[in-house]
Amino acid sequence: MGIKKQGKIPRFRRIWIISVCCSVLLWPDLGLAAGPRPLKPTQTEPRVWYGNSETVSFKRALGGSESLTAEEEKRIKDMAPPKDYDRPYIRYNIAIGRKNLSGIINLSNSSYAQVNATVAEGSVRNNQRNTLMAVGYDWNPGRFDLEYVWTKSFTYSANPVFDPATTNPSGTVMTLNALISNKVLLGNFYWDYRDFGEHIYPYMLVSAGGVYNTVQTALTNPQSARLTPTTHNFSWALGWGAGLRLGVIKGLFLDVHFRYLKAGHINFRPEYSMYLRGNHSFYWYGLGFMYLL
Repeated sequence: MGIKKQGKIPRFRRIWIISVCCSVLLWPDLGLAAGPRPLKPTQTEPRVWYGNSETVSFKRALGGSESLTAEEEKRIKDMAPPKDYDRPYIRYNIAIGRKNLSGIINLSNSSYAQVNATVAEGSVRNNQRNTLMAVGYDWNPGRFDLEYVWTKSFTYSANPVFDPATTNPSGTVMTLNALISNKVLLGNFYWDYRDFGEHIYPYMLVSAGGVYNTVQTALTNPQSARLTPTTHNFSWALGWGAGLRLGVIKGLFLDVHFRYLKAGHINFRPEYSMYLRGNHSFYWYGLGFMYLL
């Protein structure tokens, strides 16, 4: 018996087989076009992280969610570079400048023998080296800090105290030496200009605060020498300045500035009826560091 030779598949059957295969492959819920299977209600989709581009609007467009979870917010915050504002800071400066005592006038009581005499040494200047410490907060572009200024004591000498041409001849020629020290507490408001480059911030500032003055005097005449009572007085202070902050490393800035401070008046009362007053001001150039906490 011979083997029956197989013939070709009929044309109609071939067309039917091809159509079924294409349907299986291209049907939306089957085959290659199906894509990811929808999750069952009990399943959770694995978290996919899209980096800094994942914002609320991005997430809404991607998955329909209206807000980020607390965990997502934290991850975005951790990925973002640290800000150099909206942070507290500390500042330390060493300053070199000059302290001025000017316009010293005689305000003695009417019972004083030299009540109408003119002060011979009406002004004095003294080089200064000060130390500044401050704590504050930067909220961009404004800043505020509370600052304490350690100032070097300086001396005032007048020999004689009063101009001989204006003194009462019956009065005694006297010499006055005084040691003056100050305690300065200031509140400073700054305005930073952040358009000059990254971590290069010029700034302007205004200052307001108080100065507590201590004056130790020694009043002498040819016949005697005596220490006189120490006097204290408080005066208001107003000032202004300008400076520049330069970023050094993360969170640390180099700070250079110029400051001027009008520090009110200083009182001298060597004797009960003798009273002198002078205007007090100083300026300095400061160099130091500012560190963001």
